[in-house]
Amino acid sequence: MKTNKRTLRRPVIIFLTLISTGILFAQSQESIVYNTSNSGLPNEDVYAIAIDIAGNKWIGTDGGLAVYREGGVIIKVEEEKQNHPEDFVLYQNYPNPFNSLTKIRFMLKENGLVSVKLYDLMGREINTLINEFKEKGEYEIEFDASKYGLSSGVYFYQMRAGNYTSIKKMVYLK
Repeated sequence: MKTNKRTLRRPVIIFLTLISTGILFAQSQESIVYNTSNSGLPNEDVYAIAIDIAGNKWIGTDGGLAVYREGGVIIKVEEEKQNHPEDFVLYQNYPNPFNSLTKIRFMLKENGLVSVKLYDLMGREINTLINEFKEKGEYEIEFDASKYGLSSGVYFYQMRAGNYTSIKKMVYLK
């Protein structure tokens, strides 16, 4: 009688941690830190990490995608293509809800005057974050609520550019 033997693999424990200098990847006793200076990561703002069945590490950043083999050997880096916006877009702020600092991103399909204003829940204007001529492209505003003496609550920000107007809601938690 023939018996089938199966070899059981020991589970591999993998730790992935975001640290101030990049991503710490630890497997057993070995650890590697991936960051823009030593690994070719397109950007250190990491949004997703996945490890496939072959052990390749897929790291998605704000600037593109990087894939690494076991031991940290780079396979490829795909940086985001240059931004050629075809429309006006006001993105949701990130993080939301936020405590003091948040980022507001927007895209412009053409050069022109742009304004981004902040409103309270009653629709009263609190401040104009920007009101200036901008060239076509993508922009980001870092908004610091602590500079405006705001209370915790719901606020709105509005972008106007040409005939485009958009409003988004954000939640400030003090």
